[in-house]
Amino acid sequence: LVYPTLSLQSASSFHCRTVAGRHIMVAALAKDCPLDHLSTLPFVWGIVAVVFFPIGIPVFIFWMLKHAGVAKLAKRKVEHAVQHQLLVVYKEIRSKSIMA
Repeated sequence: LVYPTLSLQSASSFHCRTVAGRHIMVAALAKDCPLDHLSTLPFVWGIVAVVFFPIGIPVFIFWMLKHAGVAKLAKRKVEHAVQHQLLVVYKEIRSKSIMA
């Protein structure tokens, strides 16, 4: 629940409208749109926030999963489950053939 909220908030700094001849932020109507002044702190902070939250967090999570080897662990788990199930089926067939 935190990630979508942070992503939306960081992107909202670039959502601007023209009202009464002024280009202002929709999220903070008292502030000028940072897109009009590219060298100001709100614009730079908005870019940093967009890179960090909506882009950086998913990239970091992907990197952590890849670094931890989760894909290999999942593949081994599936292979183990298939082998186990094959043994169960083999034992059932063998016990039925011995009883018959």
